[in-house]
Amino acid sequence: MSSSQRPRDGAVASPHPGTDLLKIVLPAALGLGILCVGLLPNFGHPLGDKTEHVLAFAVFASVVRNSGSKLSKPLVCFVVLAGVAVLLEVLQGLLLRSRIASESDALASILGVGLGIFASYQTRMRQVLAWIAIIIIAFAANWMLNVGRYKIHNAVFAQQAEAHFSL
Repeated sequence: MSSSQRPRDGAVASPHPGTDLLKIVLPAALGLGILCVGLLPNFGHPLGDKTEHVLAFAVFASVVRNSGSKLSKPLVCFVVLAGVAVLLEVLQGLLLRSRIASESDALASILGVGLGIFASYQTRMRQVLAWIAIIIIAFAANWMLNVGRYKIHNAVFAQQAEAHFSL
């Protein structure tokens, strides 16, 4: 086995040495395409905004991890894709008047990166179970970051208001 075909850090080896770049460019385009759909005005988020962030970045991270490229090392993959997640939010806030940068979007994306890296280590049935778990976690994250935080905030605010007015 030549050095160009030797698996790196558990990643799948490419039988054709020149395909590493293609394995990064196509998933990158797919992942960015999924995220850009959320930027379309009046398109909405049928699954929930944070669910889409988690799932898009999980798919993105899993594919990058299995690409056999220099980015496929887990720590490198995590740092680079987490950086991309934060950078996308910052650029969105700076360049798009109709959008704001959201720390909860970046957090959901980073969660997706970690989950995608986890899924990339699984094989066969465990990988199916890992993706089922990722989907459940994505919906839970959407609830926690969108719905739950507002319900908790409103409950705390109501208690504070009640305590203030009872003085």
